[in-house]
Amino acid sequence: MIHFVFKAATILFAIAYFVGMGIFAMARMNWINQDWMEIAFAILKPLGMPWNDWFTMQLDEFGSPFINLILLWLMTSLLKKRRRGR
Repeated sequence: MIHFVFKAATILFAIAYFVGMGIFAMARMNWINQDWMEIAFAILKPLGMPWNDWFTMQLDEFGSPFINLILLWLMTSLLKKRRRGR
């Protein structure tokens, strides 16, 4: 059951991350209005919350949510049920 919860959280986190990145990319290439960049930052900033303040020079709003996504994926894979004999 806990594996399902972590898997769902990882999928939702990944969707939110890629939506934020997509909005930023479209605003950067002038496909949509530049005001949408603020919305992209509003999506990405909370997703990478602990790393945003700790590593201000190394990571930006794009790299810090990726660390959280990797950590969620790692925890999900570690919680997977192991079957013996298969």
